[in-house]
Amino acid sequence: MLLRIGEIPTLVVSSADMAREIMKTHDLCFASRPATKITEILLYNNRNLASSPYGEYWRNVRKLCTIHLLSAKRVQSYHLMREEEVAFMIEKIRQYCSSPTTIDMSEVLYSFANDMICRVVSGKLFRRGRRNELFHELLEENSYLARAFNIEDYFPWLAWLGVFFGLSSRAKRTSRDGMIYLMR
Repeated sequence: MLLRIGEIPTLVVSSADMAREIMKTHDLCFASRPATKITEILLYNNRNLASSPYGEYWRNVRKLCTIHLLSAKRVQSYHLMREEEVAFMIEKIRQYCSSPTTIDMSEVLYSFANDMICRVVSGKLFRRGRRNELFHELLEENSYLARAFNIEDYFPWLAWLGVFFGLSSRAKRTSRDGMIYLMR
């Protein structure tokens, strides 16, 4: 069943056989994520691996990531960073255990993953000062904006209502703040 939600065509598949058929035979038609106004702002016109449409550009970006970030040699080169970050995380857990407070393991593991990714990507320690907290806030804001209902994606002729909701301006501010944060 094909529904039209504003300008967005939405296919509803109600059987496993039909889903299998779509995923195997017509997978290229459904391989890309829909571009939205907010993701265009936050993700630099959808020019990254997660949001760019499937095609030549996406294949090249994936190839670059695979060769330069995720190759066995490159991953092995991060082993000292991983050891340092794991040691820091264990020390943090040890400190929590010596105090009467409960441990929020979600926060500890999030912080570990964030620190590890930031060190690999930028070579900087993000746990100094409030950098880790600021990064977490930026991720939360980006996550909220990416999933928020933006009326102009569905009904472009109502784009003028976006002024009242402020999602686009909020996304521009978050994008700008993110760049300033990364440049520090």
